[in-house]
Formats: sequence, structure tokens, C-alpha cells
Amino acid sequence: MLSLRVGTRCSPLALAQARLVERALAPYCAKIDLVGVRTSGDIVSDVPLTEVGGKALFLKELEERLLTGEIDIAVHSMKDVPAFYHGDLEVVPVLKRAIPNDVFISFRYPNMLSLPNGAVIGTCAPRRVIQLNQRFRVVPLRGNIATRIEKAKNLDGIILAFCGLERLGLHSMISEVIDPSVMIPGVAQGALCVEFRKKDRFLRELILKIADRETMICTAAERAFLEEINGDCKTALGALAVVKTNTLHFTGMLGRDRIPRYFRTSGPCLHARQIGRSAALALLRM
Repeated sequence: MLSLRVGTRCSPLALAQARLVERALAPYCAKIDLVGVRTSGDIVSDVPLTEVGGKALFLKELEERLLTGEIDIAVHSMKDVPAFYHGDLEVVPVLKRAIPNDVFISFRYPNMLSLPNGAVIGTCAPRRVIQLNQRFRVVPLRGNIATRIEKAKNLDGIILAFCGLERLGLHSMISEVIDPSVMIPGVAQGALCVEFRKKDRFLRELILKIADRETMICTAAERAFLEEINGDCKTALGALAVVKTNTLHFTGMLGRDRIPRYFRTSGPCLHARQIGRSAALALLRM
């Protein structure tokens, strides 16, 4: 059986996610070693990502170790993977996607409707900023989940992803789960993925053993949307694909001139990427 070196960031959330993948792969491997890697995104934690290179900073050092053969695979939050990455590498979504919604956390207010005018909300994501009511004041928020929750004590509230809190067992901190009709999630938010060298075809076969069909369909549509827009860390965009009775229902959001614009469409699951691309083109024409 195979021995596998699994690269991961060293944050509590990244390690928890890597262990989920480790447990899923365990029946197919003789030995699995988790290899912690401190990335540029972890080191530069006091500046908004939009100012220092975006979410790709969370992948850089892991991809370098993949290319040099120091690790066999790397585990990522799929929402952190940019539209385009190194041509010698491949990314495959794994496991069943967690709930993709954003959540509101506050030590002062029970939900977002109760927030007063001028309430101070912490978040860095342009996608979240543009979808927040303009009556709020937004301040940058960086750091791991524990750090962000601690910072929430000095703010009226913060916005985080549900999946991160779930994977760390911090459900009790959630004040409100935000409906996608109020705030469209980030592309592939809630999904995990594995990155590996394209030439290692046997690894692809192994990784597909722990893939979830519906998650693969939905993330394919959402990432096709991201690729067509060619969005980066400064682009306010979001997408959510949902499968219902063999039909893919897709909502895309693109912010321009401080206004979020939405496009909804649906079609056969077989055409997932085409659906995502068509939604992107429709929004770019608006």
C-alpha cells in the first residue's frame, strides 16, 4: 500500500481539514504523514490580502513543495484556490461539501437585522463588503478564526464562513446563519480539495475514491464562473450552485461600482461548467 505525505498549512482550521482528508484516505494507504507548511498568507497576517497578493499566498509554499517532490498532495480550502494555478498541478474537490453559507457573529446583537445604522462590521472579503448594507461601516479583519472571534468583542459583529466554525466545533459562537439570498457565498466555499502533480496519475485515481459527485458538479460550475470573469482577490464576486432533482441551479454575483449584480440560471448537471461560464458572461454584459 501507498505511503503519502500530505502538505497542509499549520493553522488549527487547516490541520482539522487535513485530518478529514487523512481519515478518508486511510483505508487506501499504509502510512500518511501530515507535513505542516507555513505559507506567506500565514506570515503576513496584519494586512488585507487584497494588498499583498490575495489568497494565492496560502498556496505558494505548498505548491513549491509539490513541484520539488517534498510532499505528494496538498489539502486546501477550495475557496482559496485562484482561478488559474501552476500548469503542472491539478486540483480535485474531495469529500462532501460543508454548508457554504456565511455567518454573523456578534457579542452585542442577536442578528444582522438588529444592527443599528453605522454598526461596525469586520471582514476583508470584497464579496462580503459589497453585499453588506451600506448603512454599516466595514473594517478589515485578518487572522485565524480564534483571532477573529476575539476581535469581534470590540466590534458590532464579524462575518465568517460557516464551514470553518463547524470544522473547529465552534457552532455556539454563531449568532446567525446568513441565507444565500442575503449574501452569496464565495466560489467553492465549504469545499475541500486536494492538489497534486498532474503526472502522478495513480494519485488522481486515489483521490477520486474520496470525491463526492454533487460537490464536483457544483464546484465545477462555480470555478468556471470564476475563470470566465478572471477574478482575483480584489474582485467582488460570489457563486452558489445547488443540485435539485438532477438539475443544477446556479446563482452568480459580480460587484461593480459598489453595486452587487446577480444572475440566476439552471440546466443539466452534465453542463455544469457551461452554466457557470454563461452566468459569468451575462454578468459581464450587465
